[in-house]
Amino acid sequence: MTPPSPFRDPSEPIRGLNDRFVGDFWRWAYSDLLSNTNRPILAEYLVGSALQALSCPRTEWDLSDIDYRGRTIEVKSAAYVQSWDQPRPSSIRFDIGKRCRWNEETGRHVDTRCQHADCSVFCLLAEQDHNVVDPFDLAQREFFVLARQTFDERFGDQKTGALSRVEDCCRPVGFDRLAAEVDRVLFEQGPVRSLSRSSRTTNLSRPGDGRPPSPAGDVGRRG
Repeated sequence: MTPPSPFRDPSEPIRGLNDRFVGDFWRWAYSDLLSNTNRPILAEYLVGSALQALSCPRTEWDLSDIDYRGRTIEVKSAAYVQSWDQPRPSSIRFDIGKRCRWNEETGRHVDTRCQHADCSVFCLLAEQDHNVVDPFDLAQREFFVLARQTFDERFGDQKTGALSRVEDCCRPVGFDRLAAEVDRVLFEQGPVRSLSRSSRTTNLSRPGDGRPPSPAGDVGRRG
């Protein structure tokens, strides 16, 4: 198995480029955290931070996003506000398609498609105002944690999942409760009551049921 890459130092110079450093590249590449490419990576980082599971750099196309106490976690990401101009907030759909396992030794995908992680964390950037949204403001985040068994029962072979379906499966938690909720789902799973949209309470503005969907849903690369 290929060993994980070491953490890079933002002050490390880029050889051959005068007065340019690794941090300059990161600032140039990752400042747009509303893009469908960068937002899922930030979501993985936030979940990993809550679980104190960031001991090594992120591995692209790994079997799961986070290893935690001997279990694996997949992070799904979506948001109402995109990088581009929008006539209305995006309708929320998460990428939940099953995938084949990657074999690092052979460099090939093997086995049938399935959900490999022990649980999934759906990370929603819930702010809808483009002038207010801030991907680093944890108060604008909602997290839904779903065990693999429940995931398979509710979603089957679907490739995308609407927010309303996720809400029917579990209650949202804030960042301060995320670690405890992951522990409950992974190690203390008990009966979970479905939660209808009308019974949810939040201090964030949310669309009504009658809002027409946006043609630009937020389905990310992996999460």
